[in-house]
Amino acid sequence: MPIDVHAHITPEPFIQEVARHGPRADVHLETRDGRRWFRHKGLTLPPLHPGQTDVDVRLGDMAKMRVTVQALSLPVFPGVLWAEPALAADLCRLVNETIAGICKAHPDRFVGLAALPAQDPSGAVEELRRAMQRLGFRGALIPSNANGMDLDSPEMRPLLAEAAALDVPLVVHPVNPIGRERMREYQLVNLVGFPAENALAISRLVFSGRLEELPGLKLCFTHGGGNFAYARGRWERGYATLPEARSKLRREPATFWRRIYVDTIVHGELALELLVAAQGADRLVIGSDYPYGMGDSDPVATVEAIASLDADDRAKILDANAAALLGLAA
Repeated sequence: MPIDVHAHITPEPFIQEVARHGPRADVHLETRDGRRWFRHKGLTLPPLHPGQTDVDVRLGDMAKMRVTVQALSLPVFPGVLWAEPALAADLCRLVNETIAGICKAHPDRFVGLAALPAQDPSGAVEELRRAMQRLGFRGALIPSNANGMDLDSPEMRPLLAEAAALDVPLVVHPVNPIGRERMREYQLVNLVGFPAENALAISRLVFSGRLEELPGLKLCFTHGGGNFAYARGRWERGYATLPEARSKLRREPATFWRRIYVDTIVHGELALELLVAAQGADRLVIGSDYPYGMGDSDPVATVEAIASLDADDRAKILDANAAALLGLAA
């Protein structure tokens, strides 16, 4: 029963609300030749895929991917970070109500990851509680930073603590990488910026001591955690030799690596083999990033292609890990 933890949905009611309110924040819905897409501050986003609004199309695509269950989440682009807090909260409620309806209609095929107004952490806590307790969601998707506010910031601590208290996972997606003004050409924000952004978010959560003080916090990073697995040795060396790296963390960073789940979207067998070796097969889940081109259109085949995996490890990655993470029946 393969479970895709990283799949996006852009509900039609959300699209219409962004079209109405977005222009004041330079977010525009554009249409040409029957295709629609968002443009945000001059950045043109990929065209909206039919499966983002049509459940039947999505189910057909899932069959092609051999995915049984998808965890549905709003993309971070355009997402709600562009909106002022009250509007962002309204948009998140709208998205979450729509996702809840889809999950209710197809309980064996979909689970919800809540959209949250992360730029307003108190509002995000409120919506997280509502989504978990009233809508039956299984977790939430949050950005790696909220308009520059890092996940280890004091402002974000209540949201992380609430997720830990509710025993629900936060799926983290990279957004707005530092240094993006130097990566405007060649899609380098996507190719270089996002992997580095994921690694930065993980390192801040570890070295700040935030994971140490919130032992119940469950985190899953998309896109394989970016450069995380490759950089770990350097981080460990830095902790051993640089006093600043030990200023808030009492235990070695290696203590916390296997607290983190990552998805399998790393685009290469060698990279995925490194990820399995670094994290262990019990901390990997499949992701497709549906329906985007920088995702994985056949995540089951990606896992099946790793010859070093035995049948038990393959089963963990395809469904058992995600079922445990999301609290689904085995």
